[in-house]
Amino acid sequence: MSSVRSGSAPIDGSLYKDIGPALPLILKGIRVMFVTIGVGSDPILDDANEFRSLKVVWTSPLPPTAHDMALIGCLVDEYVWLDPVWLRAQGLAHGPKWDQAFTSMVEFAHGKGWTNAAGFLRAHLAQLSSLPRE
Repeated sequence: MSSVRSGSAPIDGSLYKDIGPALPLILKGIRVMFVTIGVGSDPILDDANEFRSLKVVWTSPLPPTAHDMALIGCLVDEYVWLDPVWLRAQGLAHGPKWDQAFTSMVEFAHGKGWTNAAGFLRAHLAQLSSLPRE
């Protein structure tokens, strides 16, 4: 199972209590669409209405494995190649305008070379435990 959270999250991280207050440091004040995932937890698409950037946030202390990422895509070096079918399924509740914006995001990513032959989208992987703290 997976879920989606969206909207303008408060920068203090209160929406992200389950993964801690360090998350806004990833964003550095810039809103991005991101997938939150960790060992034993279902992946969650956060800020689904932000189409300018895409990131995967790993919340467990140990490094992720290919098995950990299998539901959302595949892990290759420091990138996660996200399955657009999984991403689109998470955003369906947002309606046809979301779907159109997501399609535009995928087309933009393809034009920049940020997709692979299977159409997966490249996303940077950030490990929550390795992020700098204020």
